[in-house]
Amino acid sequence: MQGWTHSTTLAAAAAAAVLLITFVVTERRTRNPLIPTRLLRNRSLALANLAVLTGYGSFFAFIFLTNLLMQQQMGYSPTKTGLSWLVLTATAFVVAGLTGAVLADKFGASRLVALASLLMLACSLWMTTLPAHPSFATTLLPIFVIAGVAIGFFAPASQIAALADTTPADFGVPSGLVETSREFGGSLVIAAASTALLSSPAPFLSGLHTAYLAVAISAALGVVVTTLNRIPTRKSPQGAESLSIPALLDRAAD
Repeated sequence: MQGWTHSTTLAAAAAAAVLLITFVVTERRTRNPLIPTRLLRNRSLALANLAVLTGYGSFFAFIFLTNLLMQQQMGYSPTKTGLSWLVLTATAFVVAGLTGAVLADKFGASRLVALASLLMLACSLWMTTLPAHPSFATTLLPIFVIAGVAIGFFAPASQIAALADTTPADFGVPSGLVETSREFGGSLVIAAASTALLSSPAPFLSGLHTAYLAVAISAALGVVVTTLNRIPTRKSPQGAESLSIPALLDRAAD
């Protein structure tokens, strides 16, 4: 295992920093940048991307750790593990449809993103109390349902929050930034949770508890970020057309 201070890790981090600086300098000098700097100064967009980074990061790390739990601690086969996730998937599918069609327009995207982060925080903290031999029916099943509700809220609502304060002509860039933040957040929080798990001198289950605590911290940061970004349900910037929530989602998909 190569730790955070290993030469390979540090070299990769340095190379990433150099590439990022090169990208920023190039973007500032080009006439038609991929990411206009005026969008980076958009407070709502910046906070929405931070919420996506922490929110999806906690969700992906939750999936990663729970797969380890089911296969290494509970003795599940890969097939049984995959089938167990269908509870979460089905819940998220139903809730996401309701969020995009009704809930985001009624309650506001940022409220749902905050609620989703709170639910992931609750799930992660619950997982830090797991016994040595947890029951799927009484422990994992309710947690999976709650996590499914969380991601069902989060997936459409985070896209809406990112688009809510931008003009339709700019919708492609915020959507791309959200996708980038999602992948980066997943990689970052999984790395942090894995470090917590492998660095623990205690037995495997205790290491899992510590790793889930790292996931909970990410979810808690998502709650903090979201409370700073109160997105009105139908706010439109000056010169932009007024769009409903389903229309925003359609534009994002385009």
